[in-house]
Amino acid sequence: MGNLTTTGSNPDTAVGHKAIQMEQVVHMLASLQDLQKTPIATAEARAATIATTQSLSRPAPRAWVQGEIAKTLVHYFAGVIPPNFAKSIGADYDAELAEFPAWAIVKARRWWLSRANEYRHRKPLPGDLGARASLEMGLVRYAQAAVASFDRNGPPTPPEPPRQPLTPEELEQRRVRAAEIMASAGQSAKWERMQSEAQTQNNINAAKDQVDAS
Repeated sequence: MGNLTTTGSNPDTAVGHKAIQMEQVVHMLASLQDLQKTPIATAEARAATIATTQSLSRPAPRAWVQGEIAKTLVHYFAGVIPPNFAKSIGADYDAELAEFPAWAIVKARRWWLSRANEYRHRKPLPGDLGARASLEMGLVRYAQAAVASFDRNGPPTPPEPPRQPLTPEELEQRRVRAAEIMASAGQSAKWERMQSEAQTQNNINAAKDQVDAS
């Protein structure tokens, strides 16, 4: 795959900018995707995630963006466009895509022109490409949120180790103890029942005595 130009010291020109290959982008996005299964757990992982998101978030230089837009719109315009009109159109796309890195713009542009887009037959408005570029940045935003969560809550609590199964001796001890508790509970209930019956009989006898006395 070809190289994509990313922002360097002068954002208004593509000259002298460091190039990033799409293969590198794919690799970095895959590393961020791993965060969906394995959250950030160490300061080292946090630092690596920040470095990756920063590399994937650098806005593309304006001159490069203008070239990409021209390559897109050439599929839709027929004839000669007045210079002032072309400049005005370019400014609209510049404003919409100014925040996005080169790789996200390339992926958005290629998606728009592809068979996957049912509206590929019409010229994309600036917001169309901006919306798709924002979608391509989804993993980057997820990683940034993961860093914020780590900073706010600290490392995730490690799961408790699995409990070892009880030995036959331990199972027998628990069975005996349970039987003792059940037996004790049964004796206690029986005693309480006897006490209640005795109290009831005493109340009956007292009532009879009162009747006889009258």
